[in-house]
Amino acid sequence: LLKRLQRKRAEVGLPPIKIIVTSATIEKEKFARYFGDSPMVEVPGRLYPVEIHYEEKRVYDYTKAAAEKVKMIVEQNKKGDILIFMPGQEEIDKTIREIEALKLPEITILPLFGQMSPEDQDRIFEKISGRKIIVATNIAETSVTVPGIRHVIDSGLIKQIEFDPSTGIETLAAQPHAKSGCIQRAGRAGRLAPGECWRLYPESDFNNRPEFQTPEIQRSNLAHVVLMMKKIGIEDVKSFEFIDPPEIKALEQAIDTLKTLGALDENERITEIGEIMAELPLEPHIARMVIEAEKHNCVETICTIASFLGGRSVFVRPKGK
Repeated sequence: LLKRLQRKRAEVGLPPIKIIVTSATIEKEKFARYFGDSPMVEVPGRLYPVEIHYEEKRVYDYTKAAAEKVKMIVEQNKKGDILIFMPGQEEIDKTIREIEALKLPEITILPLFGQMSPEDQDRIFEKISGRKIIVATNIAETSVTVPGIRHVIDSGLIKQIEFDPSTGIETLAAQPHAKSGCIQRAGRAGRLAPGECWRLYPESDFNNRPEFQTPEIQRSNLAHVVLMMKKIGIEDVKSFEFIDPPEIKALEQAIDTLKTLGALDENERITEIGEIMAELPLEPHIARMVIEAEKHNCVETICTIASFLGGRSVFVRPKGK
């Protein structure tokens, strides 16, 4: 849209506007090419040196391996708090159980993942006596900086959404993290002083990983994206100039879904129902469900179900209960 705007401004003789794209882990060459070989500025992070350690061979039980690394750091009396990266909540819970079983002195273990309540997430910033051990998902990679971390233990895994357009099924699966993400994780140990990072995989494994993760637009259900594009007047979705073009198959699947839901007509134009669906901050299937509920006088009930399906879980269970 910004590129179109620049072209329109040039056509009517207006000067171009300045567009600044910034990110911690962006694939900057790709963005620069997209915006007509724009200049790039790299601001180096203020990092202290971080010493990287690799495993000799592949680790099969990385939760146990992480707990053993914690034991080693504590027993060698290395200073500073520890941040452990795990792919998901289940692995975090298992890692915490493994560490607790070691009965190490003067440590406080805290989980950190997206589904936790904000109050529980904030516990990682509290001042405590002894050593803090935080077991987190990739939320701690770029979103949150935890002061006092001097040691990072990285499982090298991340949970990602993968969508298969041929089946229409979305799965959340643990996969090896890309190099850029692993480097970002290691950097967490060098924010305030020199640190160390223990990677629970061999160096050869790291070297064989892709530089960046597959962009989300290429592994997601695009029904919502296509609906938004139609809503703002982008008719020709398939030839639209994406930075990372998704597969044609994925776009066709999204168009078929929207036709089935009545959001697009046979000529792929947005319908009245589609207009309402685009206004609702909901996944298209759920938005359609809410609209349909009006005919059956059960909007309130369906809205309750829709909010449960679309939001974070309301069942927050204290640890050990």
